Amino acid sequence: MAQKCRWALWAAIAGAFLAGVLVGALVFRPEPEKVAPLRQGEFSRALMERLPDRLGELGLWPELIRETGEGARVRVPGDLSPLVVNLEVTRLVEELGGRVFRAVEEEDGRVRIEVGPKEGATDLILLVPTPEVCRRAGWIALIVDDFGYQDDELVQGFCELPREVAFSVLPFQKRTRRIAEKLYESGHEVLLHLPMEPYGLGKADPGKGAIYVRMSEEEISRRVLEALEEVPGAVGVNNHMGSRATEDWRVMRAVLRVLKRKGLFFVDSRTSAHSVGYRVAMELGIRAAERAKFLDVVDDQEAIARALWELADMAAEEGVVVGVGHARPHTLEVLRRELPKLERRGFSLVPVSEVVSATQVARGR
Repeated sequence: MAQKCRWALWAAIAGAFLAGVLVGALVFRPEPEKVAPLRQGEFSRALMERLPDRLGELGLWPELIRETGEGARVRVPGDLSPLVVNLEVTRLVEELGGRVFRAVEEEDGRVRIEVGPKEGATDLILLVPTPEVCRRAGWIALIVDDFGYQDDELVQGFCELPREVAFSVLPFQKRTRRIAEKLYESGHEVLLHLPMEPYGLGKADPGKGAIYVRMSEEEISRRVLEALEEVPGAVGVNNHMGSRATEDWRVMRAVLRVLKRKGLFFVDSRTSAHSVGYRVAMELGIRAAERAKFLDVVDDQEAIARALWELADMAAEEGVVVGVGHARPHTLEVLRRELPKLERRGFSLVPVSEVVSATQVARGR
């Protein structure tokens, strides 16, 4: 009996000890690390600060993005897929170190995107399709001038640009034919960059085969035909220099009559504010357009990019514009970098042949 009591006593002591250990474990167990509310606040603030600029790259202006108590409400223009906006929001969230916890398209087409830091969702981005709203964009046609003497590497770089970009080739240069053929084979539209008389001939030489005001109409016609033979595959013509020649009605009629017979279009480079080239083309019933802006008056990448976006602003206002650049390394680098951004914003890069066929074409500035 005494032995049984001793065993019972030891069992009680052992049980008490084990219970104490378990209670101690519950009482003194380290608590899980709590997420600091400040971190969630930082994520939300960073998201709301950066969202307008990021969606601005898609052509959404600030008035379409409204901050709410839960996150943000984004009106998506009818010419932009909510899926594209969803993808951009996802990229931004991941850049901020967060994640998308849920993205659901509702019956009315709205998309609810729940996002937050890795620990949990803190913000709701609501995408609302708005068919009655369109992005501020337009059509842009680009011509790159002065091909004819560049090395193969630079020419190849331009060939890799979107095929909507047109190239204009000077006649009678040492590499005119070779470059014209390469540009044509790359699928781009090719124009003849016709040399014409400028003011200040002593300082500016338009080059071999140029059109001068002193020439007869027969001589002008012959020179245009000879220049066209130099640039195989040309679908149109724009003037090289020509500030004096393009102001002369007689000269421009002689030039453009040849183009009409050949079925070619004309783009007035507007090297003179008093050029009559576009008006003569309209008079003769020739497809034509005018240059709205030169892109690389200053051969600097920052200046070229700024001019390109100014051209885009003109397209947004007027619908259709023609921009002209030159076959130089800085121009190539800017077009490589900025053209995809323009298209993301909703601008359409179009062949110049489509622009001259349009009912209305933005007048040059």
